[in-house]
Amino acid sequence: MQEAVAAAHFSGLAARIEHGEPFSAETLARRIPTAWTALDRVCSDAVGRAAITLALRDMNDRNPAADFEGWSTALGGTEALLRRMAACSPSDGNVWARLALIERVIVMPMPVIVATMRLSEKLSPAEYGPLLARLEVARLADPALAAATAEITDRDLDRFLAQAPAYQSLDSLRWLRAQPRFDFDRRVAALPPERYDTFKRAGVFDEAKKDEGDPKLFQLPEAPPPWLGP
Repeated sequence: MQEAVAAAHFSGLAARIEHGEPFSAETLARRIPTAWTALDRVCSDAVGRAAITLALRDMNDRNPAADFEGWSTALGGTEALLRRMAACSPSDGNVWARLALIERVIVMPMPVIVATMRLSEKLSPAEYGPLLARLEVARLADPALAAATAEITDRDLDRFLAQAPAYQSLDSLRWLRAQPRFDFDRRVAALPPERYDTFKRAGVFDEAKKDEGDPKLFQLPEAPPPWLGP
């Protein structure tokens, strides 16, 4: 009963966020404090996933330049939530990938971030969400962290480019192509010709819009079309 009540408290708003449906800032603000502590009351994948969706959206919507204190509070709450979720569901590679994003923002020691990235890859080597979250860490990494995680990044890029459905993943593919350090065009040119042609037909190489390829932090897809392995 407790789990059902907690899940119901978040699931409706989380579903609207994940599907890009409208919701009010006031509704999100009311839910966030409870989301940060949801897993203190019940250890549940459903509750944790919904709470993380709310927390990451709250992070997305905050501007540290305009309200650093509020942003810092949200960051701390999101980090604590992700660590509780990792303890609740330690085999969920997506949680560890999101935690690596937070660890990079709060400048945790590099070995800690690398260990989190490795664990995420081990648990979820080919899932869409964790892959893109790890690639977001790589995009934002300083040279030392980029070098330390280069092998993970290479494997993640190879998995994504080899298997992601071009049409359904067009936005993500364009986002990856916009990151110079990923050397996207060279990598795609090395794929089988039919794979390259599929990307070309899908419009991956078309001129992107001005703001394309630079998502806000954490604004990564959670529920893509099914592909790769669970």
